[in-house]
Amino acid sequence: MPAGLDRELIVEESAQGLKWELPPEVRPGGQSILYVLTFENWPQVHCLDLVTGELLRLAEGPGDDTAFQGDLLSCSYDGRFVVFSSNRQVPLNQRRLWLADLELRTWRPLTNGPGTDCCASSRPMVAW
Repeated sequence: MPAGLDRELIVEESAQGLKWELPPEVRPGGQSILYVLTFENWPQVHCLDLVTGELLRLAEGPGDDTAFQGDLLSCSYDGRFVVFSSNRQVPLNQRRLWLADLELRTWRPLTNGPGTDCCASSRPMVAW
């Protein structure tokens, strides 16, 4: 998209809206942006490629990827990996950190609990 032009990227169509908004995260290089959309009544993290317009959901299936107010999405320095908090595959009152590999389009739990894990940060970057 040429600099200086405004464009509506996506519309949140859930009648309920989001519980609260996680701030969008621009991936390193500025070619794509991560943000939350409601999919099948679950707020989930998506990646929008600003060049091609492709929209990718980071993980499949039911799960709330918004965690708690003040939680953040976290990108690795090269933009390949994203860490987010979700209640996928655990009781709804718990959260795990998940690691998405945007190059391979895979995701896996990064933490195994018990309890709640949130507020990920890739700074400093560790070997995942």
